[in-house]
Amino acid sequence: PSVPAYRQELTCGLNEMGIFLASDNRAAEAEKVWGRVLPLQEQLAADFPKNPVYREELAKYHGNLGVVYAHADRLNQAEQSYRRAVELLEELEKADPDSAVYWQDLVAPYTNLVSLLTAVGTSADETERCWRRLAALKEKLADAYPNVPSLQGDLAVTQGGLAQWMRDRRKPADARDFLQKAIGRDQAALKLEPQNAAFRQSLCSHYLALAQTFLDLNDHGAAADAVAHLVKAAPASWSDQHLAAACLARAASEAATDEKLTEAKREELAATYGGEAMELLRQAAAHGFKDVDFLARTKEFTALRSRDDFKALTAELAKK
Repeated sequence: PSVPAYRQELTCGLNEMGIFLASDNRAAEAEKVWGRVLPLQEQLAADFPKNPVYREELAKYHGNLGVVYAHADRLNQAEQSYRRAVELLEELEKADPDSAVYWQDLVAPYTNLVSLLTAVGTSADETERCWRRLAALKEKLADAYPNVPSLQGDLAVTQGGLAQWMRDRRKPADARDFLQKAIGRDQAALKLEPQNAAFRQSLCSHYLALAQTFLDLNDHGAAADAVAHLVKAAPASWSDQHLAAACLARAASEAATDEKLTEAKREELAATYGGEAMELLRQAAAHGFKDVDFLARTKEFTALRSRDDFKALTAELAKK
């Protein structure tokens, strides 16, 4: 008991056992193991408060137990475990704010906490705070290691997720800002790994979401620009032309009623956006798209339904 290294080896070994049991769907046994581990590690951290490693490991063990609770749908206990992990690590990061180790350690419990809070619909303010903190931690890591593509790509995914959360809560300006940041990180990741399909798919998804967000902000011009960037960035295997077309069709509707424009400009932009939307729909059809019901029920296509080429395309697709 007087040798802290031995005590740490014991808790580490028990933690590994808990991880194995949990992965083997033996949650009850895993919970018992961590029920033994946590008091041992708490005491070790208390006996040697100047050694941050013991508190760092304690945080990890709380996070691991939280995952077991979450899988068992014991969400209140899971939240408590995640919060305890975050609390311990935030204290360590505060004492050593330049340590990338603590930034990385904090990512897992914050990721789990954000997922849990989002799922159960906890206070929007608290969920947003956790989302923002998670994004800030990943941004620190990505900035500290700019030549690691996975860090750039992972940050982009988180920023995109936060943007979607903002859109769902009708905060389109915030969503726009995070999507623009996400696109920048997608591009940074692709610059490092140009052939990475996941990075390119993420970029395309974020451009599409950005176009939709600009439409929420009544900025049809910016939405059309976002679609243009999307089309340029998309790989040959891209199959979401119909969704991009829906954005342009909605832009056509918004342009047609934009009182800030002259009548001639409204007609010009509506025709331009509508023509570009039709071109994307033809490309979608060439890639195998044949969901006529989607074209019929999606309100964004209202501006196109009177066009002869739209009628001809839907009739052609209906035959397939």
